[in-house]
Amino acid sequence: MAWGWFSNVKNRPAYYISSEISIYVADIHQRRGIAKALITWMLTQAPSLKIEQVVALIFTHNTASLALFKRLGFEQWGILPDICDMGELKASVHILGRSISDS
Repeated sequence: MAWGWFSNVKNRPAYYISSEISIYVADIHQRRGIAKALITWMLTQAPSLKIEQVVALIFTHNTASLALFKRLGFEQWGILPDICDMGELKASVHILGRSISDS
């Protein structure tokens, strides 16, 4: 099982050209190229959705996702240190971004 989703970066009119991309691939289906195919397909759909900038928020400890998004042309735009309380740890988040015109 896998899914992908574009969501608003902020619910303010000026942000209409930007979207956050989120994907999920079930553990038993990982490492088969599904995430890469899903992200690639979603990026091809972005222009028809009037999306010009795509932002990905990825936990610092999720090195596989960070590497995948960087291979797909995303660049680091920032870091949110210790922004999430995950019980056992405070997690930082990398902000990655990509302009759709770079596709």
